[in-house]
Amino acid sequence: MNKTAKVSVFELQTKNIDKKMHRKQTYVHSHLHFFFNY
Repeated sequence: MNKTAKVSVFELQTKNIDKKMHRKQTYVHSHLHFFFNY
């Protein structure tokens, strides 16, 4: 039980980090596409 609990918490943390990173990536990507389109 302890291992699964730790894993679930770890997964939640990584998911939160992924969301933050994804927002940054999409922001950067949109700007890159904007620049590359011209």
